[in-house]
Amino acid sequence: MIRVMCLENRPDHLSRDVIDERIHNPLSTPFPLTVGRTYTVHAITLFRGVPWYYVFDDDQRPYPLWYPAPSFHVVDGRVPVGWRYATYTTTDSFEFLLSFTEWAEDRQFYAKLVDGQPDAEGIFAKRRSEYESATT
Repeated sequence: MIRVMCLENRPDHLSRDVIDERIHNPLSTPFPLTVGRTYTVHAITLFRGVPWYYVFDDDQRPYPLWYPAPSFHVVDGRVPVGWRYATYTTTDSFEFLLSFTEWAEDRQFYAKLVDGQPDAEGIFAKRRSEYESATT
């Protein structure tokens, strides 16, 4: 299972072409991550040419949020068995996602998870349990 340690929780250490000020404003507001804490990665995507990790942050939401890879150090880079790589293009970029099959194959999976749809929550809980128990 991929695990990363937070090295920096302030977005102002990132270059302006990586961070989106519409989302992280003001840039001096820290991400809800603890420096030195290790987090499990549940998916990896690409945004503005930079990998971003989906992790459960310190705000205790029922779904992981994405944070820029330069804020972390990889502690364990083993990709869980059964994860898939998916690609797609948008109007202005090429993107990818690495995660379990249902997430990789359904571009709307994350939106369903955030919206609290029971099917998505059930799939996420099952897959999370599988890859977390497989590496302990």
